[in-house]
Amino acid sequence: MPIVGTAIFGFGIMTTFLPIILYIVDTFTYGASAVAATYARFTECHQVSRSLLGFAFPLFGEQMFATLGYGGGNSLLAGLAIVIGAPFSIWIYYAGERIRAKSPLAR
Repeated sequence: MPIVGTAIFGFGIMTTFLPIILYIVDTFTYGASAVAATYARFTECHQVSRSLLGFAFPLFGEQMFATLGYGGGNSLLAGLAIVIGAPFSIWIYYAGERIRAKSPLAR
């Protein structure tokens, strides 16, 4: 089962990040610089959020899993990821053209 879960996770990552990177390359005049900046920004934000969650999760994680169990606790965390991630994707879909129009580097 861990291999199946890893395959599903890998498929999700590839179907998410590959189109994003291709979009960035096609949108901006200097595609390589835009991809490098995206990775730097993603890494920076990822490190900050991972550090904050690494600090905060031990404060509530044990109680959460004791109360909800592993299935309920993991479902709660997955639900939070969907609630946070889905609106952002929808917002980018509708506001993307307006955002690109403001950038002097977009084609």
